[in-house]
Amino acid sequence: MPTQLSQHSYRYKASPGIDLLCSNQPQPASDPLELQLRQLGRENELLKLGNDQLARALAEATAQRGEAQRMAHHDGLTGLPNRILLMERLQQGIADCFARQRQMALMLIDLDGFKIVNDRFGHSTGDKLLTVVATRLAACVRADDLACRYGGDEFVVMLNDIGEATVAVSVADQIRNRIGGRYWIEGQGIQVSASIGLALYPADGEQWDALLNCADASMYRNKLERRERDAERRQGASLVEIDQYMLRRGEATGLDYVRYQTDDNGVPL
Repeated sequence: MPTQLSQHSYRYKASPGIDLLCSNQPQPASDPLELQLRQLGRENELLKLGNDQLARALAEATAQRGEAQRMAHHDGLTGLPNRILLMERLQQGIADCFARQRQMALMLIDLDGFKIVNDRFGHSTGDKLLTVVATRLAACVRADDLACRYGGDEFVVMLNDIGEATVAVSVADQIRNRIGGRYWIEGQGIQVSASIGLALYPADGEQWDALLNCADASMYRNKLERRERDAERRQGASLVEIDQYMLRRGEATGLDYVRYQTDDNGVPL
């Protein structure tokens, strides 16, 4: 009858004075080949774990690098491409148009009276207005075109590979109508209008800086001409007539709208 010494150990009385100790506990393999296979299995598991960790680290690094590149090429407020990406795309677009003997258009867009919005309602309201304007602007261009925030309240649109100049004029009118109008920002009614300058490649310049300068000059010339026309129309008009005209033209902002609301017959409230 065996005597249990522990959970896995037993003692047998083989003969007087002779005891046999037995164990049912698994013993380590003594076969060198089996030991080597077990060691290789453990090493393989460690390698797999290391590869998984390395793959996760590489994926995180790639995502972080992509986000850093996106932030470097896009405006932090509106999410539109910034002037760095604009310069890259402009040079690429000019090279493509030169090789294919095609035209491209560049527009510089300036929001009229934006400083008044910041002064009256604060920069928070101004920033929200810029964000909404940027969304409307981006909806006016094709996937191959580019709408970017150039700085402050200025935006630039690049139209790639246009067949005729009339295409650019049509898009400029669409943009002017789309971003012009009344916006409700934080409970404030703000009327927005825009001045747009247009330049064509290669007619107005064959380098990106020449195109930008031409679009900038065109924009300020259009802004000045419109102000002069408006001043002539306002001569001799009453205060109410002037303000109603400003409302129709989209030049009264914020408090002007509150002050000069009219009924269905055009009579100030």
